[in-house]
Amino acid sequence: MAKLPLIVLILLSSFIPYSIAEPLVIRTGLEEKSKAFRIAQSFANELGTRAGTSITLLSLPEERGLNYLQAGMIDGDLSRTSGLEHDMTGLIRINELIFDLPYIAYCIKKGVTVNGWTSLYPYSVAYVRGWEVIANKLKPNHKKLFRVDSVEAGLNFMALERADVFVSIPFLVEPLLKQEEWKNRGVVALEPPLDVLSLYLYLLPKHAQLAKNIEVSLKAMKQDNSYYEILNGSGF
Repeated sequence: MAKLPLIVLILLSSFIPYSIAEPLVIRTGLEEKSKAFRIAQSFANELGTRAGTSITLLSLPEERGLNYLQAGMIDGDLSRTSGLEHDMTGLIRINELIFDLPYIAYCIKKGVTVNGWTSLYPYSVAYVRGWEVIANKLKPNHKKLFRVDSVEAGLNFMALERADVFVSIPFLVEPLLKQEEWKNRGVVALEPPLDVLSLYLYLLPKHAQLAKNIEVSLKAMKQDNSYYEILNGSGF
């Protein structure tokens, strides 16, 4: 009878993938009050649970997020393009893709056509402040770039014809376009996408073991379709 508790513990441990690690605070560029942020946090909750930790998302602009990361004030970044590990020594990239995001040009003007970033050079372009990927793709050849504070502000900026196009991702724009105030505004998503960016989750070097757990857990979420149920089922 004295061995029973040990046996029970061994059996129970087989249902727990990893020991509980310290909680993580991970940066995202999504606005904290947006539906997209809530979806991303739901995804982070599931990923963290499977990896044996908890993940709390913190909304920060891109540049400030990098400063926080370098200072060790946060534990990682939810979605960055490949190469960030070369800019910050020791930073760990989770090799399994976290997201593939299409960048779309939205407009209300007729006659606007797109085919890659260079096709935007004749047009004035609005984008959300902190999304430097967009600016970097267009500079230095593009002289008519406008930064706005939010996706909704970008749509309004474009709808008021202060810019020809607004560049963002469907995950953030489409939920707004389904709202009553936007249904008859004539906003069109231009095809094909300007680009599809492969994004990765990054962690500080001190989380090397946890990074391995997260990569295994992310692959498992894709294999059992929970990844797609959380994101695609919510309109990602």
